[in-house]
Amino acid sequence: FNHAETDAYSLYLSNEFQFERLQVTLGVRHEDISGSVNNLLISVESANDQQETSPGVSVFFPWNDSFSLVAGVHRGFSPAGPGSSGVKAEKSVNYEAGLRFQRGELFAEAIGFFSDYSNLLGRCRISDFDCQPGDEFSGGAVEIYGLETMLDYSMPIGEELSFSVNGSYTYTYSEFQDSFLSTFSQFGIVNAGDELPYLPEHMANIDARLTNNRWELSASIKYQSEMREVPGSNSIKSDFHAEDYTVLDLGLTWFISEPLALQLLARNAADDRAIVSHRPFGARPNLPRTLILRAKYTFL
Repeated sequence: FNHAETDAYSLYLSNEFQFERLQVTLGVRHEDISGSVNNLLISVESANDQQETSPGVSVFFPWNDSFSLVAGVHRGFSPAGPGSSGVKAEKSVNYEAGLRFQRGELFAEAIGFFSDYSNLLGRCRISDFDCQPGDEFSGGAVEIYGLETMLDYSMPIGEELSFSVNGSYTYTYSEFQDSFLSTFSQFGIVNAGDELPYLPEHMANIDARLTNNRWELSASIKYQSEMREVPGSNSIKSDFHAEDYTVLDLGLTWFISEPLALQLLARNAADDRAIVSHRPFGARPNLPRTLILRAKYTFL
């Protein structure tokens, strides 16, 4: 019923500067996007031309042999679709700063971030309702900030065994800056100060592995806090929401030969059950306890 096409041209320049121990990276990207949509039902063609220049800068400073400081400021850009008349492109300025630690086989990182959206785009997907897939909606000014942490460590155990563990945790908070009414079901009635839907406040995971040259045991735990499915500022449980859940995955791998391995996997081994979404057609659960036996061949 319609035909759409887009021509996109982009150019970027980047250079790294070294001032004794301080490393500075400067970059800029320019995009020129020309799109058009021909509605074959009514024989009407519309066009959408967009140009954007996005600069960025990042710095890295090794404080000593173990600690390093990192920071950056970058402009973000996501173009509107070729048929989105009257909808502005998504634009943001993204800030980050943090600390890294490296000593031997131990690596740790903590990064704070702040994303300042002058306009957030909402896109209708097949899983949404009351809109046509591909339609776009302006969400206005939005602020998102939080903290990302990561830890990675490995060590040998004797001559044949090795142990490794890595984990991460992310805290995210979001807030609409404007009040408005949208026909997009994920926005709807929005009041300034409301949190975004489908953005969990807490996410964490930890993965541990015990390995030798013939087999590997693995266990991972993933956690996601409850999250809104509509904008709001009251208690999440008082609004339309998805539940928090914890998933335990277990694995056993047998290395039969250099290219061939046999794996036995237990997904959601504890069979923890939760409603992870109410879209598109009612409550939807997470993956139940699932056992998987598979052979894995790596072409050398």
